[in-house]
Amino acid sequence: MRIAHVVATFPPYWAGTGNVAYQQSRVLHERGYAVEVFTALPAHEQPMDFPFPVHYLKTWGRLGNAPFTPSLIRQLRGFDLIHLHYPYIFGADLTVIAARRYHIPVVATYHNDLLGSGFKGMLFALYNHINQPVILRCMRRIMATTQDYAQNSLLIHIITSSTVAIPLGVDPIFLCETPGDTEMDNLQKAYVLFVGAMDAAHAFKGIPLLIDAMAVLDLSNLDLILVGEGELRQSYAEYAKDRHLNNVHFLGRVTNENLRRLYKNALVTILPSTSSTEAFGLVLLESWAHKTPVIVSAIPGVRQLVNGGIDGYLVRPGDVHQLSETIRIMAENPRIAKRMGEAGYQKVRTYYTWDRVVDQIEALYREVVQTA
Repeated sequence: MRIAHVVATFPPYWAGTGNVAYQQSRVLHERGYAVEVFTALPAHEQPMDFPFPVHYLKTWGRLGNAPFTPSLIRQLRGFDLIHLHYPYIFGADLTVIAARRYHIPVVATYHNDLLGSGFKGMLFALYNHINQPVILRCMRRIMATTQDYAQNSLLIHIITSSTVAIPLGVDPIFLCETPGDTEMDNLQKAYVLFVGAMDAAHAFKGIPLLIDAMAVLDLSNLDLILVGEGELRQSYAEYAKDRHLNNVHFLGRVTNENLRRLYKNALVTILPSTSSTEAFGLVLLESWAHKTPVIVSAIPGVRQLVNGGIDGYLVRPGDVHQLSETIRIMAENPRIAKRMGEAGYQKVRTYYTWDRVVDQIEALYREVVQTA
């Protein structure tokens, strides 16, 4: 079976949607499928080599992270199935045109709502009102990452019998034995961890909120370490400096080996996202894979992953004081944190490996192709 994955971002831009498309394509390739990825190369990045074809198409412009690649239409000819990673302004529209022209069935993973502020927010709202219903009704099946998100996001207006819940998985490298000592093992103080992109497309991650919580907490023996890169990193660092916090450290990008050490040695990983643009939270799975518990904003989708009080804590979105007090509870009760981390680890091993997830996707592919 020839399968095309169409996605707005892909490594070397290491962020959620692209990572998901990579992991799904990797497992499908290993199972013998002829899978190819169609995307565009971010500015100032170099193409990467993969064991399956990745086509970085010529870009004629962008809206945020969404590239306009007109050649996508003809590139999709001859495939048995197209897997669209949605939202993808331009790419989704071009995919539907290709699917109709070449009579190819299309399925979609609905990663998150398309939301924004200001003029961009107005454009997104218009797109959601006009284009999105047309696009999603052309999908043979729509995969939401959780049932909760499907029922509490913009997808609720499109839900039909074609909508199913198939979760995401954890990168298998995080389930391997932790590597030998690195400089990340020499950190002197306990710390809480944030991992995520720091560009404008991911401003919803809630980093200022987390910095405010650390200021309210005012614990000299607890650091905040933030891993990630983007054009907003400097402004976040200045935000922390303005609050006279010398226990907030921005590490930028780190190697996978160092990231694994950071997860393993953290007291807790925090995902303080503030909007439903955050639909799943792969960092939760990565943290649990290292037996580290989580503190998470109780927003649709993400909240379904966490069993509050068992493998982490849920806090009200945007509530600085509840977030700071929950961090304090973790800091003052390391045995509870350890127990929660163990529970999260068992959950990931049982439900969230990519092999298990792709089993479900593979079955969906076969059903769609057989009934096309």
